[in-house]
Amino acid sequence: MSFCLNLASLQMNNRFKLVDPIFRSIESKNGWLCLKENKKSIYRIFRVFSGSCNITDEFTGKTTSAKTNYFYLPFLENSQRNIKSIEDSFNGEIKINALASEFKKIKENKEFYDLLEPEIVACIIARNEGRILESFLFLYRSLEGISYSIPLIYISKQRNFKKSFNALKNYMPKKSGEGELAFFKKFIQETLMKNNDELRSPIRLSLDSLDLYEIKPLYYRYYIELAKGKIIESEEDESISFSFDQFYEFLIELRNRYFHFLQGTWQNNVSTEKVVYPDLFFKPVIDLGINWLATIFYEVIKFEMNGNDSN
Repeated sequence: MSFCLNLASLQMNNRFKLVDPIFRSIESKNGWLCLKENKKSIYRIFRVFSGSCNITDEFTGKTTSAKTNYFYLPFLENSQRNIKSIEDSFNGEIKINALASEFKKIKENKEFYDLLEPEIVACIIARNEGRILESFLFLYRSLEGISYSIPLIYISKQRNFKKSFNALKNYMPKKSGEGELAFFKKFIQETLMKNNDELRSPIRLSLDSLDLYEIKPLYYRYYIELAKGKIIESEEDESISFSFDQFYEFLIELRNRYFHFLQGTWQNNVSTEKVVYPDLFFKPVIDLGINWLATIFYEVIKFEMNGNDSN
């Protein structure tokens, strides 16, 4: 009976509690940055992706330590979680005493960030606890959540109506059935990757994390098939390299072929019988996928802070 009452009183958006190992008091000099009372989701997502917090699941009582900084390409573990590690997430361009004011001035799109936060937190918790398939599910939900919203955030903040209209027109799919893939891919190519050398670096999917050696050739073959030739290079049974936009397409295809199981169609869906160990199948992909999502979010944070295009 008490379990039912506790469950009923638990609001899902309050299930996850972010615990701050860096700013321990809201009364301190940088008190606004303390996660204890901070409800601003865009800042809280930043702290999760930057690997600078702990996360307690109020339902299970477990606490996971988020130490991976996914804002780096490639991602890395924070050797220490301190003020410097937060400043380093912005390449030292924003000092800690200015960080609060930078996040405070982001006043729009609150509902969007509020909805995105629990998806990302659940993704990180599941990944850290080894529930890789579950983590990928939340990763993909997050990708769906941003695929239309983020391009529209960019467009809505342009002051030139003609320029914003043309941008929206360019992003829209030209063929029926392309939907979110074409819309978001065009935004990535024409807006994010255009003047960003870092996003033009290859993303390397390595199979080194697979514990069962005999599975490597099998999973490598499936990854190659799902990539449909949209790769930069590959090393047989060892690794596959993608461009930033190609990796997004790979994530979409991976989701479609695994989570869809409609039979009798032209699509060659991936069966559980073939995959055998779903968590292992998604293991080489999950950190790269979170890294990819965090990289997009990092660009959004900078855009929100800078106030956008002034033309």
